[in-house]
Order: sequence, then C-alpha cells, then structure tokens
Amino acid sequence: MQRTLVPLVIVTALLAAASVGMVIAAGAVLAATSASGDDNPPVRSDEGIDPNECNPVLNIDACTPEELEEAGIQMPDDGAPVTSGDGIAPNECSLVHNVEACR
Repeated sequence: MQRTLVPLVIVTALLAAASVGMVIAAGAVLAATSASGDDNPPVRSDEGIDPNECNPVLNIDACTPEELEEAGIQMPDDGAPVTSGDGIAPNECSLVHNVEACR
C-alpha cells in the first residue's frame, strides 16, 4: 500500500505545482496584453460610419427601402423595420426588450 501511495502523492504534488505555474503564466500574459501603454479608448464598431451611409446593423435609418430589400430585410406597411422586440406585450417581462415590466 505504501509503495503505491508515495508515487501517487508525488504525482499529485507535481500536477498541483504545474497548475499553479500555468495560472501565474496566464495572468502575466493577460496583464501584458491588457496594458497598452497608451490611454486611447477602444475602437467601437460604429466609428467611422458616415451618418448618411446605409448599414443594416449600425445605421438602418439611413437605408432606402431598396437597400433594405437587397439586404433581405422586410419592411412592414408602416415603414418601420421589424425588430426582435416587436410583439412584446407592454406588461410582459423581457430582460432585453422590456425590463420595466420585470419589476
């Protein structure tokens, strides 16, 4: 019994030391990559888009009905694009679309 226990304890200690070493190394890499040296804010995905340029994701209001149709976006009769929040009842709790009703 003691013959099997000693190698098992040694292997466990080695695995624990290796795990601690990997966590320390990962922390050092993360710290090195997140410290950029310059204090510039991160680049946003909608920066640089002309306010008059149609972009179905970031600037849908600038799109003509033809551009929306070409992008595969169907417009209802009232002209407003269908969103995922349409059809939510005013008193229905939705953490994404109607958080006010969740109180």
